[in-house]
Formats: sequence, structure tokens, C-alpha cells
Amino acid sequence: MAVSPGQRFDRYSVEELIGEGGMGRVYRAFDTRLQRPVALKVLHPIGGDEGESVATALREARAAAAIAHPNATAVYDASEIDGTAFIAMELVAGTSLRALIGGPPVPLSTRLRWLVDVAAALGAAHRMGVVHRDVKPENVMVRHDGLVKVLDFGVARRTVIDAADTEGSAPGPRPSPSGHPSGARIAGTPAYMAPEQVRGEDIDGRADQFAWGVLGYELLTGRLPWKTARDVVGFIAAVVSEEPAAPGTVVSGIPPAVDAAIVRALAKNPAHRFPTMAAAAAELAPSTGTSLSVAAVAPVPLTDTEQASARALDLAPPATVVAAPPPSLPGGEDRAPRPPSRVATTEGGLAPFTRPSGSWSLPDLSQPSSRRPPLTPPRSPREAPREGQPSSSGRVPFPDARPRPPPSRPRRPFGPGFHEPDFEGEVDLEAQVALLPSDATCKGMFCLDILQQASRVTTEGEVFRLAQLPERRYVAFRDYPLAENMRLTVAAARALYPRYPLGEGLRRVGQTMFDAVLATHIGRALFGILGRDVEPILLTGPKAFKVMLNLGKVTAEKTSFRTFTFHAKGFPAFLETFQIGVLEGVLRYCGERGRIRIALEDLGTGVVELRLL
Repeated sequence: MAVSPGQRFDRYSVEELIGEGGMGRVYRAFDTRLQRPVALKVLHPIGGDEGESVATALREARAAAAIAHPNATAVYDASEIDGTAFIAMELVAGTSLRALIGGPPVPLSTRLRWLVDVAAALGAAHRMGVVHRDVKPENVMVRHDGLVKVLDFGVARRTVIDAADTEGSAPGPRPSPSGHPSGARIAGTPAYMAPEQVRGEDIDGRADQFAWGVLGYELLTGRLPWKTARDVVGFIAAVVSEEPAAPGTVVSGIPPAVDAAIVRALAKNPAHRFPTMAAAAAELAPSTGTSLSVAAVAPVPLTDTEQASARALDLAPPATVVAAPPPSLPGGEDRAPRPPSRVATTEGGLAPFTRPSGSWSLPDLSQPSSRRPPLTPPRSPREAPREGQPSSSGRVPFPDARPRPPPSRPRRPFGPGFHEPDFEGEVDLEAQVALLPSDATCKGMFCLDILQQASRVTTEGEVFRLAQLPERRYVAFRDYPLAENMRLTVAAARALYPRYPLGEGLRRVGQTMFDAVLATHIGRALFGILGRDVEPILLTGPKAFKVMLNLGKVTAEKTSFRTFTFHAKGFPAFLETFQIGVLEGVLRYCGERGRIRIALEDLGTGVVELRLL
């Protein structure tokens, strides 16, 4: 059933379109039965997985209708008529916090009262089992009478991220030209999402508290807490890994208790945040001239002066505003695509994907290489194990019953000049581990993938034994020592490819790493939006892997037509073997062919030149 201004939609007389978001269009309408104006949100009529999203939105909107709080926008109805799903909500006239941030000066006490009222609305929702999931300035209104209203309870949209968003555009929802969502979708707005929300984990009210902390930081300082983020990938990386400075270090005059409350709300670990929104609001209340009980938070009454100030802020006639799509984050208006010479830089990113030199396409790993013997067939039970010989470091490579790989020849000397990656040269694990900084870490997802690969030929316990590490269980997004991951990777490479030199085994293990990243929720959020376009994947790679790896500095630059250059510094993580395999996995994923050359100054510093064919 089509809905358009000037028409009747069941009992609603549709007047005008006032906004459009990722999940639907919002109209000003009049409820002829109850004789009151409403905001009518008509959800996009789509099927498949998105159809399930619409059904979920309706269920959550019905749950949100039970929220009875003066600071929460009321939900009047949520249903479906002739295949068209809709939600009727309270029509709020006023100004959004987005318009007030950076606008006319507002007293600090007033801004804190707004935050306390937002916390009160969220607390009421949480007590009803409703998590907002999209708390941000665009979803908070200050009515012309000064009352704060939180919009979109139970109707939090799924952010639509297009490939263009990865290069400088705002991280908010964006409808496709057809009016339907397109691209990858994540529930929420990246700059305000809690780390557990970004990772796709189960969330509770503490995720809203994190977003409230970001909103509070922005309201108090005029900017987001993420210093380095400029696009969607940057915001996701910052939310997961960046520790923001206290608001009081950005602007003066913020009470220490307020400073501490905002910092606590922004804790990466949900357990370190406030147990409830009431507890968070109680920390701010004394600075507004009001004391609050932690047990319950009611709206903070505005003084006559503050009500007049709020009315004065509404410079234009009161606008009818509902959950319309955010204009953008501060300074985040839509930008034209950057020229091809853009540079993506990160501290601690994984070496972006690189390729072997010469005209080539990815080998079919199911067929034997023309230069190397075929893969080892399954081991016969009659084969007797042979003990490994200790290396010069005293670490036993590993006792194995399979044929020994051919001895590695000495690796090519370091020095200027490009050459083909050397997969047959010696790989000195201990020398690379010795160069790692003490705080070098990676996410457990990489260790889990290594163990899963090796499980094709051996047990997890055997891999740990071969790596001479104690057995442990990994959690995908917890940080673990990178040295531990490197030892597991070497053990897996030797177990999986015993007839090949270690460098070739590491390369082949690396070829599956990109697939492993794409299999995760955050990997799909970071790379799934790029489709199979190899250029944005290459340029985004260093920044994206900052979320998952804390090591060194990597930059990626497009230097000419279909030619890319990667600079790695302080990155001793198998640059010439494993990282080349990672790139080959990207090539396979994108259906590309290419040529690679590499020049290493030392084990952790070098330049990779990649030319697509």
C-alpha cells in the first residue's frame, strides 16, 4: 500500500514528508480517530533478511510502547496494513541536540540537565527491557518549552554503509537512490556504538550508556572523543581501541565528577561502566544543582531562566522533527570521492595485502606447484615419528612423523632494491619475536583461525605442543601476545605443509587469513561494504587492521594507475611470507591478478610494490 502526502493511510491523514532514514520514511500525519498529530514512520517494504529486520522493528516498537516517561518519545501504534509496516509515534517539535552542538552558547548546567534527562529516559527503557542501540544527538530533541525528548525507542535503524563512506563521509545511515537500504548494515551509528556492539556481541543497557557517554562528551566539548577517526572504518577502530582523553582536558570548567562520569561511561569493558543509567545520572546531578537518588531518576525540572534560554535557542519557528536521517557528524557532510592518490595510514595495522612479482594468477593449491613437490598425502599410521632437532635458540621445531621439508637456503641479504618475495629462504622465528615490542598484541580471532586450519591434520593440543606453548582457550576479540600467535602460526605451517620450506608454508597459511576476517561480524562491517573491489580493500586494509592488531606502522598509497605501494615500519611479522599470503587471499577473493616486488631494510621494515594486471 503506497503512502504519500495528501492521501489517507488507514486512520491517518498523511500531511507531509519530514524525514527519511535507513529503515523508512517519516511523515507528519493526523490521527483522525484520536484527533492528534503523529509522526508516522513507514518502513521500507523489503523481503529476505531485511524483512526479518522490519518484523523485529515492529516487535521492538510494541515493546517500547510500554515505556512511560516524559523524556521518552511515546510510541502509539506499530502494525502492518496491506503489506506496509508502520509505526505511529509522538510528534516532537523542537531542536535536535545536533543543531545545538556548536550553536549558540548554552550554560554548562543546562547541558548537564539535558544529559541527566536523556539518562532518565534510557533508564526507563532499560527497566522495560528495551535497549535503544542508536543514542546520538540526532535522536535527542529539546522542545521549544525546554523538555528533552529521546526519539526512536525500539526503532533503532540499521546503519547503511556504502563504499564511499570509507573515505571521509559521515558514518550515518544513508538511503540508496532507489529509496531502499543497500550495502553492509550494522545496528547503530559507528561513532556512538559500544565496542561490544561493533563486535556483534549480545548487548544490554550498558551499550546505550557508552553511546550516552559519547553524546555527553560531544555536548560538553563540541567534538567527538575519537581524535583520529575520519570515516566509518576509523570510527570503528577508535571505538574498539582508542582511549579518549577526559573532557576536562579539552575544555576547562568541567567539574571533576562530571569528567570522571563521562570517562567511566566510555569504558571499553561493559563491566567497568555504571551498573545503571540512574547511577550515571546521579554523578552529574549535583553539578546541575539537583541531587538524585540512584534508585530512580526523574526528569530534572528546568528553571524559568533555562526554559527561556531553551526557547531562545529555537531561533526558527519550531520545526517538526522526528527520527530523520542525521545530516552528518560535525564537519562530516558528504564529500566527493578522493582522487586515486589517497593514502591510508595507521599505527599498528597489519601489513596490507601484497603480491608476488611476475605475471601470475593465484595457484590452485589443490594441484602441485611446477617448482615444488606435491602436497603430502595423509600420514600412514605405520610411519614412525622422528624427533626434531633443537634450533640454535634451544627451541625444538617439532617432533613429526611426516617427511622433513627441504633445508631452507640462507635468505637474501637485506638492502636496497626490489626483488621477488623469497618463500624458500630461511625464516628465523626467534629473531622476529625478539624485535616485537612488549605490548604487541593481536585479537584472539587470529589464533582461533590458526588452530582451526591446523585441525585438518592434527589436534589443538598437538599444535600447542609443537609451538611449545601452554594450552588455552581464545576469545575472538580479546587481546593476546602477538609472539604467541606467531609461534602458533609457525607450528601450523609446519604441520599443514611439511614438505615445503617454512616460508612457503607461512605464505599458504596467510592466504586464508582474509577469509577468516570476513567471517567475523566486524570483518564484514569493515570489508563487506567494499564488495570485491580490490582498490578500496588495499587502501583500507592498514586502517581496518588497526582494530585487530597492535604493532608498528603501515601506510598504503596508490602511486599510479593500478599500482600500490605499502610501507611497513616496526612490523616484524613475517613480512616476506605470511603477509604476502594475506594479499594473495585478497586477490583470490577479488578475482584479480597482479605482480609484486619487495625491498626489506630489516625483518620489520620494508616497502612492497604491487601492480595489478
